[in-house]
Amino acid sequence: MVDNNNTEIKKENHLTKNDYINHFNPMAYLNQFYVVQNTNPPTIVNDFFVSAVIKVLHEHKNRLQGKQRVLEFGGGAVLEGAFLLAQYFNEIWFCDYVPLNLQLIQEWKDNKLSAFDWKPYFNFILDQIPQDNHKNLVEYETKLRQALINGKLFRCDVNGDNSLFVDCDEPEDKFDMIYTSSCLEAACSTYDVLQRTINRFADLLKPGGMLLICTSRNATVYDFDNYTFRDLSINEEIIRTSFAKTGKLTEPICMSEDNRVHPIGWGDGFMINYAFKT
Repeated sequence: MVDNNNTEIKKENHLTKNDYINHFNPMAYLNQFYVVQNTNPPTIVNDFFVSAVIKVLHEHKNRLQGKQRVLEFGGGAVLEGAFLLAQYFNEIWFCDYVPLNLQLIQEWKDNKLSAFDWKPYFNFILDQIPQDNHKNLVEYETKLRQALINGKLFRCDVNGDNSLFVDCDEPEDKFDMIYTSSCLEAACSTYDVLQRTINRFADLLKPGGMLLICTSRNATVYDFDNYTFRDLSINEEIIRTSFAKTGKLTEPICMSEDNRVHPIGWGDGFMINYAFKT
């Protein structure tokens, strides 16, 4: 498509899940948003999600510590959440729809030279933990790597007919916590799929287990690497209603922050919502 001045106008591509496999470049994503330098500090979305998740985990540490198994759903190629979760859980089941994302996680888990260097970003996270007096990066990384070894890496799909798990059997013993960040708005094409996914999360939790969801607020698209990816617009009320419809979760607690000129324009803000299985 061109305008009267023959200037090319970028076509808005509403990509399907297979386009994430074919076109999404996870290494470019990591290099853009998870490389920490003096000239390239973390973005507001990184800063908000990290600080908010730290606050929630610390507030409920007596409820979480000593538990065994956590599911990180749709984690992409990102170890931000798992780095924090590994300090509370000794077994992380980490899943994503895109095989290349899981390959990058596997490379770090196997300590390969080709793995993405997470150390600068992990140090950024440690700087956000005021209650941690020693902040030993080696200790934190060791716990993370061991928790990933103890758990599983596998593919998942919100559109699965019978299960969210693609190439892995669901555990007989349920999860103590389910964590997902920047996934549901991108993966769920409709509100029915979103509701079904949250229903399945509730079924996978042990009684008293925590469900913690980090999302953009009211986002419909995001631009990355010359593509426009579609998002399902999610807000606090949609999450609250979805949790209530499961009949198995407490009313969610929401923390949010307005979007202050994010480089890819993710909606009007960011939020985390968490609740416990009754």
